[in-house]
Amino acid sequence: MKKLRTEELNCGYSSRTVLENICLDIKEGSILGLIGPNGSGKSTFLNTLARMIKPKKGKILLAEKDLWKISSREAASTMAFTPQDTGSTLPLTINQFVQLGRAPHRGWLLPLTAEDKKVVNDALKKTGLEGFQDRYITELSGGEQQRAALARVLAQEPDILMLDEPTSHLDIKYQTEILEMVADLAHNQGISVVISIHDLNTAALYSDRLALIGKGGIAAYGTPEEVLKEDILTEIYDTPVIVTSHPLFETPMVMPGINRKIKKKVINL
Repeated sequence: MKKLRTEELNCGYSSRTVLENICLDIKEGSILGLIGPNGSGKSTFLNTLARMIKPKKGKILLAEKDLWKISSREAASTMAFTPQDTGSTLPLTINQFVQLGRAPHRGWLLPLTAEDKKVVNDALKKTGLEGFQDRYITELSGGEQQRAALARVLAQEPDILMLDEPTSHLDIKYQTEILEMVADLAHNQGISVVISIHDLNTAALYSDRLALIGKGGIAAYGTPEEVLKEDILTEIYDTPVIVTSHPLFETPMVMPGINRKIKKKVINL
């Protein structure tokens, strides 16, 4: 397995810097959850890690090599990324779409081996798409496209997996299944996972470490218990919150604070 870390990383677009001085060590076999308000820079950071955006300053080191000084194929054979927008306009079946994940290992023109096909079939099965192989990707719902995108990166067999809100279009059944699968990849297969999660309680349940992004950088970093504090969340999200404990797992649970002008009525039927 190959490690990924950042050194004094600045991220942004053209003349605009979004995040500054990001220093993170992505540990093997663990899940780093990225949380923060909308527009805080979570997607910008993930796109920079995935070599979609060049850093404005600092370094990204993959196995102690500068990520921008190795070939695209070497990077793709180690790292996989799914953006928020997973839609595809290509006239591909799901099977063909997922097979694209084997390109870093086989090239674009070589035929798939029996092992390649097994990896693709396993990825389809894990994401609940077995039996959907002949449907076109353009015919899928948003949630199904999200699962197909995850199947494609699983077929890539990465050491490092980056996911930008992979459960945003999924119902609770597939949210749980996808996140349980991600947890298995990290904790049982040693894959390093960086995942942005909109829901703070879900992030607390599934992340080993959290990085709270806000005000142009990392506002807090550590375990869910260390990061999900009422004072820092209230400041970064600009709204009062209450933090309590999950009744089963004892992870932090975040709820909106009392900030309502109209209180809920209890109607006795």
